Amino acid sequence: FATVFTSIGMAGLIWFRGEKKAGAVPLTLFSIAVAFWVAGQILVTTGDALEREAGRALVNLSPLAGAFFVHFALSFTGWGRREFIYANYAAASGAAVFGGLYPAGELMPWLSFPRFYWFDESAIWVGGITLAYGLFGLFWLIRAGLKSEERRRRQIKAAVLSAVWGSISASGFVFGSVGIELFPYPVLFLPVYPVLLVYGVLRYEFMDVNLWARKSLAWLIVFTLSILAVSLVVAAL
Repeated sequence: FATVFTSIGMAGLIWFRGEKKAGAVPLTLFSIAVAFWVAGQILVTTGDALEREAGRALVNLSPLAGAFFVHFALSFTGWGRREFIYANYAAASGAAVFGGLYPAGELMPWLSFPRFYWFDESAIWVGGITLAYGLFGLFWLIRAGLKSEERRRRQIKAAVLSAVWGSISASGFVFGSVGIELFPYPVLFLPVYPVLLVYGVLRYEFMDVNLWARKSLAWLIVFTLSILAVSLVVAAL
């Protein structure tokens, strides 16, 4: 739940304070998409039959999150040709529709979870497309960062590092599908991801955003470490 709140909170912060900055709109939409994806995982695990199906539908919208990230990477680095952006969203929408029609993903018990999202053949296609979007966005940011002036290079570096943090944190959701019989501890660090991303992008733009994001990040790290410590103690009992 913390990831949902931080993602929505960061989306609101970007929208109200950074709407005139390059890439602000797709970054806002990406933060909202992350919130929806995590909410879908929660519904799959804790919801009733109808909520589980709604959760699976939200998880299968992940290609749109990838498209938002690519749009952000292109806009933030000053390259946003409309025809490419349109193709970007068209491909992502097609993948999301594919994931919703079949539907992608099996909902099966795993460890102590009554249900967990498992990647079947259709879900691998949906997840693979999302991964491809993410890798392309990272490649584009790194490519642009190598050619940018110092201030923009630092922003891009922060965006790339936060994306890597988010990817590693989200990897816990695929443990079951790849045969890792271990509690998905990396997910506990996911709430920090939206704050890291926004802090990295806006840190040089608004001093009050800088201060606010730093305080939020500090509290989230303390919260995450506390939850992780409790989880480890419970797992050891």
